[in-house]
Amino acid sequence: MSPRDGLRGRTYLRLSVTDRCNLRCRYCRPAADPPQREPSPSANDAELLDLVRLVHDETGIYKLRLSGGEPLLDPRLAELIEQLRSLLPAAKLAVTTNGTLLAENAADLHAAGLDSVNVSLDTLDPDRFRRLTRGGDLAATVGGIHAAAAAGFSKVKINAVLIRRVNGRELPDLVRRAAELGCEIRFIELMPYGQGAALFRSDYLAADEALDSLRRAFRYLGAAPPTGTAARYRFDVDGRAVTVGMITPVSRPFCSRCDRLRLGRDGRLHVCLRQPSGVDLLGPLRAGDDCTVRRRIAEAVDGKQDPGTHWPARHMVTIGG
Repeated sequence: MSPRDGLRGRTYLRLSVTDRCNLRCRYCRPAADPPQREPSPSANDAELLDLVRLVHDETGIYKLRLSGGEPLLDPRLAELIEQLRSLLPAAKLAVTTNGTLLAENAADLHAAGLDSVNVSLDTLDPDRFRRLTRGGDLAATVGGIHAAAAAGFSKVKINAVLIRRVNGRELPDLVRRAAELGCEIRFIELMPYGQGAALFRSDYLAADEALDSLRRAFRYLGAAPPTGTAARYRFDVDGRAVTVGMITPVSRPFCSRCDRLRLGRDGRLHVCLRQPSGVDLLGPLRAGDDCTVRRRIAEAVDGKQDPGTHWPARHMVTIGG
């Protein structure tokens, strides 16, 4: 059975709407972007929607996540979500954000048809947060989480990358704070990917070790049903049953059950976070050649396979996180 058969017409598409960001997290992007010799091609909204439609026709999108960079930097994001909701009425629409612009945008995004929000929050210490993000304001991110809940989102999740010297000693505090905010927290293993490779050598913290620290801090209630690529565990946190997710791309890769595709604003389709390059769909789309676009999608998905041990040197932001 080919990986494409294994998807059974159900694909989770991550759509990167911009590679710009108002933070520069140390595991994601360098302190300054290198100069570009030539500007990268960029699909306009109409072209992006056409590409999503063609991917959906070939693979069947059941969930679409808008990512970046920081997707809320796109001033047309709410309008794009409305168009995606019309195009994919049965799909779940989600966004991953650093939360800094969420307070002023949450209500509009919810009204546009967005279903859920994931907010990146790696530490509760304002100074560590500022150093890790190279200038970020913890209060703005936490305020964004409050705003998302107030806007009516029933699902607000917190994503925290496991980084030993940043949050290795505050994992119970992060779980407690997430519970207070009404969010499920998901800890993600740091990957030796691009900018994160240097941090990985000194700060990699495996999910099993993180789980052990939570078991020492809280009474363990057992495993919860997994969702997507996240294993989930239940704990008694101050008398409340709380679920914690663990995503393990390094210690326990989930390639065999991966149903994800990534589509960038540059119109390149990536079937794996770790493949060296994506497939150009924008060129044939602009040439009016939908047949070639469909063929390239099918060939890319048919060729989806275990990437082995290689981790690309490019920055995470170039592929939508």
